[in-house]
Amino acid sequence: MFGPGSGLGDEDFSQMLPDLGNTNFQFQQTPGSNAYKSGQMKPYGAANFMPAHQAGGQIRSISDDETVAAPDRFQVPQSQPNVPQVLDPADPSHQQQLENDPVYKMIEDKFYENFDQKIIAHTREIQAQINHYAKEREFVHKKIERIARTQLNCERLVVRVFGSLITGLALASSDMDMAVTGLDITDRSALIEDMHTLADGLGGWDLIQELKAIDTASIPVIKAKIDLRKVRLLLASEGIDSDAI
Repeated sequence: MFGPGSGLGDEDFSQMLPDLGNTNFQFQQTPGSNAYKSGQMKPYGAANFMPAHQAGGQIRSISDDETVAAPDRFQVPQSQPNVPQVLDPADPSHQQQLENDPVYKMIEDKFYENFDQKIIAHTREIQAQINHYAKEREFVHKKIERIARTQLNCERLVVRVFGSLITGLALASSDMDMAVTGLDITDRSALIEDMHTLADGLGGWDLIQELKAIDTASIPVIKAKIDLRKVRLLLASEGIDSDAI
């Protein structure tokens, strides 16, 4: 313990402080006395260094709510650590230095490697969800093509799938875009007439929901919803192969 009557002078006390580098400590008062235990130092990170201070040649206690600056000889040397320079990849003056830094290059390569792996995994997960109903989509495609050939009396008619399902950019919730090709269309009025004829035929399929023919669009279009889960139940219950219409 350090305190009145301990036999240690001011210089002796200051010499017993260890070299604490850039770590700050707080001395804890011993309950019931004005002395402070050297063995009860707590690190406080960036807190102030607050030992018992000297007043009138005597060491006195500090109350819990009192903060007093320590004498100069009690100050812990605050050496600054060697903090590396922060380099900004967006700063042209730093780019060359970053490119020549093997540690930065290693971290950058690892980042892109992990990023690529996550993208591939996410893409595979989406593709698996799409493939889960591939058979049902194929059935719908062929069913609509058969209805179109019957309604428009054109056996050479072909319904082609296009869009994200073909480009590989589809999500599980993406629409199935189809175009009717092979028709002899002389003008827009004939196109609209054929579209409504096809819409009438599609309306007779009980699995089609929210059917809507839009003839005011620049390219007339038919919108409809089909629950692929119901298609799956139909195929399972009736033993229908996707190749059979």
